[in-house]
Amino acid sequence: MTGKAIRKSILSYITRNHAGSWIASIEEKYNAYKINLMNGSSLIFDAKGKYIKTNS
Repeated sequence: MTGKAIRKSILSYITRNHAGSWIASIEEKYNAYKINLMNGSSLIFDAKGKYIKTNS
């Protein structure tokens, strides 16, 4: 999977499951992505863009 495809899958997940949320920051660490939302939640995705969990 390309980096562009990974980003697309993450954005699709956020659009479907967190409609109206704004992304505050994106971190890539330890073969995973951490997406920090403006509402204080953090979404964790694996290196392939698959959703793992939400931290509140």
